[in-house]
Amino acid sequence: MACLCWTSHVSTACAGQGACSHGWFWWENIWMPINCTWADFVDRDGLVFPKPQQLYATIPYAFVLLVIRFFTER
Repeated sequence: MACLCWTSHVSTACAGQGACSHGWFWWENIWMPINCTWADFVDRDGLVFPKPQQLYATIPYAFVLLVIRFFTER
């Protein structure tokens, strides 16, 4: 079953529900101010922007804190 996704100002058909929710969630009109796009956050000219993949490093720290909390609350 195809659904309708909105990316930028053009609607496109998505293959599945997951692709539609991903396209809708990151829609520029929701997150960005006027005259700003996701393309403005690409690394260039010595400017380096954070990447969403860098947040994966926090998962082990969160797990360690949960283990510490588990043992200290007993």
